[in-house]
Parts: sequence; structure tokens; C-alpha cells
Amino acid sequence: MMKRSFKTSKDRDSSIGASSTEVSLSLENEIKILYMKDFCSIIFGENANFPFLLHTVDIKVRPFVAAFVNKLWKSATVEELLGKFMIELRSMVETHLNRPIRNVVFTVPISFSQLQLNWIHCACGMAGLKVIRLMPKPTAVALWYVVHQLTSSASDNESMKIALIFNMDAGYCDVSVIEAEKGKFRIKARTGSSIGGEDLLGNMLCHLLPDFEEICKRQVYWNSEIISMAFLRSRIHDVITKLSSETSVEVDLDLGYGLKICKVVTRKEFEEVNKEVFEKCEKLIIQCLKDAKI
Repeated sequence: MMKRSFKTSKDRDSSIGASSTEVSLSLENEIKILYMKDFCSIIFGENANFPFLLHTVDIKVRPFVAAFVNKLWKSATVEELLGKFMIELRSMVETHLNRPIRNVVFTVPISFSQLQLNWIHCACGMAGLKVIRLMPKPTAVALWYVVHQLTSSASDNESMKIALIFNMDAGYCDVSVIEAEKGKFRIKARTGSSIGGEDLLGNMLCHLLPDFEEICKRQVYWNSEIISMAFLRSRIHDVITKLSSETSVEVDLDLGYGLKICKVVTRKEFEEVNKEVFEKCEKLIIQCLKDAKI
């Protein structure tokens, strides 16, 4: 699902049909798409089909996800989406542990707004779960760090250590500085921002496929085009991962619809394309070190 604001009109013919263009997918990608379809079918209570619309940013209405079901668009709010996901997750965990789950602790990015925190409480209420604590991710990592220290040698536990924790996921980046000694820790400073892996991925998609922005603005996707875009995202994500250990990666993709990518992407090129994201990360680290007086 794209991190974009899509619009659809009730007057527009949004029927979904097959396309003559076939896209070859690996088994892993097919499984991912199957899981997404199964989950959305659970959310909407019926056999939901592509396309899924995801309203998330730069809009004046509440964010929601919509699916095309029986020739109609059905939508779910953030709370409903997360709530039904929590119900499924709770069921899986209870089956695995063979006992009921009632209380939960969530780790959340530092930059989460109060509205986002409220969504978590509401969603857990829908799933019959009580939120004991919403713990910032750096705090959770600090706890792990201290536990890891305790399992090491005794002499290592006695000395004071200062650690900088950097964490970037799909949509958020957290930085913190902690001080740990004798099985205890103190967070000296922490900061965060809403930048993440999606920004790296989006920048590379726009770089390798100049028409990507226009493609995302289309009102309705056909099944094969949705699969094509999912396949593209997965492959470019693989390219980014490989560039962590390789200086260059060859990209050779035929997505149909006249969309082709055939070039060698270098690590230097990747860094240039994402220079602004990396500069933001650098500023977060410097600010956190200053706040910690280090």
C-alpha cells in the first residue's frame, strides 16, 4: 500500500478487471500480497479485492483505509483497523501461550502525537486489552541494554557506560543517549522525528522511475498494476538493503505498461538521492548529544 493520499469518486466506474499484462512475482511477494488481502478481508468482513486506498497525510479528514467490496468502497478508521489487528494478534498470542492475555505494554516512537497514542488506547479497548504503559522505544532498548550487561561479566557491570541508541523504522527515527551502571540506567537525552525507511524507499522509487509521482496520483488501480507496484517496492527495498554491504547493485525490472528500469545503482548514488534524509538523521544525533552534554 502506498504512503499517498488517493481519492475516488462515487460517480466514477471503479469496477476491477483483468489486464493482459502479466507480472512475474517471487513466492515471497505472492505470500505478502496474499496476507494483505486476507487481512483486509478480515477488516471489512467480506472478500475484499484490490485496489485498497490509503489516506494518511496532507488531508483534512481522519485517516482511513478503504477497499473495493461488492462494487462499493468500504472504509475503516485507524482505530478500527488497529483494533481488528489487535484482536487477531491477541488470538495468535493466546493460542501460542495457551493462556489469556489482558494487559499489554506498547513501545512507541518518541515523536508520536497524543492523537496517535489515543488511537492505541482505543484500539486496545476494542480488543479487550488494557494498556499498562506506552513506552518510548529508546527506553525499551535501554532496558534490553541493561539486561544484556547483567548477563555479561561481573566486572563489566561495575563500570559506567554511555550508549547512543539510533533506531529507524518505516516511518519514524529515534535517537537517545543512556547511561548504564550496575544494572541500572538513566536516559540522558532523547529526540525523534517522522522520517524513516519509507522516505528512503520513496526517494529511490522517484529516482529510478521519474513518473512514479504521477502513477501514484491515479484514482483507481487495476489488480495487475497494484501487484506491479508492490513488486517494484519489494525489489527496490532489496536494492537498498544490498547497498549496505555492496558498492553497487544492478536493477533490471520490466513492470509492464511500458515501465522498465535497467541500470546499475551505486551506493554513492543512493546517498546522494537520500542526502536530505541523512542530514536530518545527523542533526538528530548531534542535537541528542548536545542535550546529553556529551
